[in-house]
Amino acid sequence: MNFDNLLAKLQFSSDWVSVGVLTPERISELAQEYEKGEDLHPEHYRWKAFKLFLSGVRVLNLETAKAIFKLGESDSDKTLGIAIRVELLGRLDCPLEILEEASRNTNATIAKVAVREAKKRRTP
Repeated sequence: MNFDNLLAKLQFSSDWVSVGVLTPERISELAQEYEKGEDLHPEHYRWKAFKLFLSGVRVLNLETAKAIFKLGESDSDKTLGIAIRVELLGRLDCPLEILEEASRNTNATIAKVAVREAKKRRTP
């Protein structure tokens, strides 16, 4: 199966690749797991790819944080999209600009987490 077909099967948008969350090697690994048939929920593979990527990011810059937040906003699975954004906002190196913007998010969970995390960073 070619790369584009694998992306489609696991419901990854091309943004996952352009942000750097997904590499050809990673999608191949995830597709092999998927093909075993033990877990046929594509959102679980997107979450795994996200977590693996984030664990390798030592310092989160503003551009990457914005791109990840956007991935969460645009994910087809609303619950996964919220989880991605909450995970991002909970990082100690999440830029304050992202937290401030997220604090005005229409999703109450996102806004609440952003306010809480921003407050933590401002409190000595």
